Amino acid sequence: MTVRAIQTSFAHLIRAFAEAAGFVVMAGVVWGVGGMGGCQSTGGHQGTSRDIHASYSFGTLTCDLGADVRVEEVASAGEEALRLRGYSVSSRTVTSDKARLEGRSAGDGWLEKAVVESWPTARGVRIRIKIEPWGDDTASRLILDDMLVMLGR
Repeated sequence: MTVRAIQTSFAHLIRAFAEAAGFVVMAGVVWGVGGMGGCQSTGGHQGTSRDIHASYSFGTLTCDLGADVRVEEVASAGEEALRLRGYSVSSRTVTSDKARLEGRSAGDGWLEKAVVESWPTARGVRIRIKIEPWGDDTASRLILDDMLVMLGR
């Protein structure tokens, strides 16, 4: 076997290995994204009497409250809940038709933050909580539970 034949065989072997490795990496990425907990929808009951349904899907926790609560009250409870959980409120926008709070905790990266939003719906007020950028079901539910306690729920 000549040197040229060995080099060609080696090059083919390396190319085949690289293609196989690329497939394994892509399969791992597809499996990893599909297997992320944030992509699965989970439901649960929140509040002191566990009568408020909250669903977690794609990294975001969402629940609806009745018409007896205003957006401003929800925002106030959200701000207190964030502080209680160790966040400092870095951004606050509150009107009668929409509220958005952003909280950062010490040691978080520049992308990491907790976002609490609320707005009126036909039946009351919707709350949405996300721990960005990836989502965290447990942390979101803890913030919501604190908010509901402050709202007397």
